[in-house]
Parts: sequence; structure tokens; C-alpha cells
Amino acid sequence: METLYVVKDGKVVEYNGQINDKNILTEAAVIESFGRKAIEEINRFGSYSIKKGEAKE
Repeated sequence: METLYVVKDGKVVEYNGQINDKNILTEAAVIESFGRKAIEEINRFGSYSIKKGEAKE
């Protein structure tokens, strides 16, 4: 089963199915936008803080 992520309050967190949000991302989308480091930090700390201007367009 693929792990999904959601952007909430300036952070990327693992999607738990309880958040009713439209910003649900796949792992590949998170890596493409924020890099592999984002996934590593989510797995280690539970979230990844998005820095201003960081996401690739």
C-alpha cells in the first residue's frame, strides 16, 4: 500500500485518513517537490517543515 502525505500548517505529514483535505500527495510527489530529505524527516520526526520558497514549481 502506498503511503500518502498531506500539507497542513506549513508542514508535510503522513496522511492518516482522518484529515479532510485536498492537498494529498504521493511519496513521489513529495520527493519531486521537496527532495528525499523530506521523506526521511517525516519518518524520523513525524513531519517536514516547508521553508519559504522551497517547493519547486
